[in-house]
Amino acid sequence: MVRGERALWLAQVLLWLTALGTATYWLAYLGGFRFSEGVECSRQLQVAQIPSNTWIVVCCCLGAVGLRREQRWGLLMTVAAASAGLYIGLLDITFNVQAGTYLRLPWVSSCRSCLPTPSQRCFPRTSSPSSCGPHRGSRRQSCPAIV
Repeated sequence: MVRGERALWLAQVLLWLTALGTATYWLAYLGGFRFSEGVECSRQLQVAQIPSNTWIVVCCCLGAVGLRREQRWGLLMTVAAASAGLYIGLLDITFNVQAGTYLRLPWVSSCRSCLPTPSQRCFPRTSSPSSCGPHRGSRRQSCPAIV
């Protein structure tokens, strides 16, 4: 196998794995599997990303087929899938850092002194500090308003 053919084969495999992984995640998510609990904002963000993640899956599949057939549109679809995946990934990471989602993971929660107060978990420019943090008697966190 020539070096260029190996690179094309690897790109096709990665595209198919990305499409399969994303589709599997959404089937599990829509079937009731949730990685994080109690963050209403996260659920709203996830549901809002269904169309964009569908676009990523379609682009990955078309990119893999196009690369296999050695068509120009295969490269175009690969670039579209990569750019959309990068954008959505950075959007998720930024949202979770600002919402403090990573600080609620089980392996982090053992250090209670390093957890921020609810007012520190707010997004910048929230309507009021009282809109952040858990509701009384509930594990759900409100979604702060971004002004």
